Amino acid sequence: VDPVDLSDFASQLINLNSMQRALWTVSLLTGARRSSLLQMKRADVDTKAGIIHLTHVKTMREGATLPIGKRLAKLLEDYLSEPAATEWLWPGRSAGPLKEMRSRGWPYGSHQLRHNYTTLATRADVPMMEQRLLMLHSLPGMGQTYTHGDHLVEHLRQYADAIENLVAAEEPKLFAYKL
Repeated sequence: VDPVDLSDFASQLINLNSMQRALWTVSLLTGARRSSLLQMKRADVDTKAGIIHLTHVKTMREGATLPIGKRLAKLLEDYLSEPAATEWLWPGRSAGPLKEMRSRGWPYGSHQLRHNYTTLATRADVPMMEQRLLMLHSLPGMGQTYTHGDHLVEHLRQYADAIENLVAAEEPKLFAYKL
């Protein structure tokens, strides 16, 4: 999978509508699977607590909660302040969720961003186990079953922040536009 050029990504993002800009930024900064992102409802975002909840997760029946950085929380807060006719965070043309993330001419794919997320995490010195947890990979052993989700989210927050800080330092204009 080709690496993502953050400068090009930010330049291309400006040409998208506010929903697509928010969606692709969330994809870049969380590494979440497309199917998980597209099933999100507006209520699954808590910008004050700095978390998103994914109800549809390939490896977890009960879903998962991920920490998000302050910049992404602000971006989502701005997006959520727009009037909405549906409960879906990323609404499609009907009353249901968006079915396809791609926009005409958009050069990046969600799976490419998921792969890129691991590169960003490695560059931000996120340990491998925490990378797996942030990407919602299944883990060997029973340890994750006995850890309360809130504690795990707070432990992972430092790593979500490190990835966001790396991206913001390398490409500040990614967070400079208004939705």
